[in-house]
Amino acid sequence: MDSFILLVLVFAVVFFLYKKNNNSQEGAQNERQEHDTKQKPNFLILDTETSGLDSKSEVVQLSMLDNDGQEIFDSLIRPFGKIPREAIAIHNITNEMVQKENVPTIVHAIMQILQYVRENFPDNDFTLVGYNISFDTKMIIQSLSIAEKNLLRKSDKTFSKEEKQHLPEMIAALIEFVSVLDGSSRCIMREFKAFKGYPRWVKLIDAANESGVEIKDAHSAKGDCLMTIGVMNYIDQHR
Repeated sequence: MDSFILLVLVFAVVFFLYKKNNNSQEGAQNERQEHDTKQKPNFLILDTETSGLDSKSEVVQLSMLDNDGQEIFDSLIRPFGKIPREAIAIHNITNEMVQKENVPTIVHAIMQILQYVRENFPDNDFTLVGYNISFDTKMIIQSLSIAEKNLLRKSDKTFSKEEKQHLPEMIAALIEFVSVLDGSSRCIMREFKAFKGYPRWVKLIDAANESGVEIKDAHSAKGDCLMTIGVMNYIDQHR
């Protein structure tokens, strides 16, 4: 229990630092151009697969890579609702796969990512990158909110009774963490649209094809992260 309380306190400190940094840069972020790039020297590339697109949908797979495509986090995520057949047909992630004992919840996944960021980027000198990154962060935040409601139920044994007392504060800190990262993120989908002068955005697989990027494991979170890196590098090299 003591270690869990310490973890909550760490989250509170991180919440304060990120919130402070976010507030000091709020004006500049609001005026950011869609094609404004290379904000910081390091990138963390994020992608998710979800159970759908509506307000009840959850993240069912999450991957984060560094600049060089090295894995920081890559796992299926255990949702609290069912994955419909339409979503399974796209990413091939079944309900049986995500309900295995070793599959983490979104809470545990973001806790691990936050710990990585705290240890490797204490000065917040990185930019979160994704293809339609606002969708990914939105779904992570939505999934955290759904998880909180379900984890607090008496029938759920994921956390002890004592630990559940601290869950609201912890999840609030995780949501703020993701929100702040989204506020200074780089959306490769918007950048590719602007770079090519297209009237609307294009799918990642089409952007990768046009950029000469190898298309492998499309509609898996890690595979899409790798394609996003390729498209980002293509834009930066030809801009």
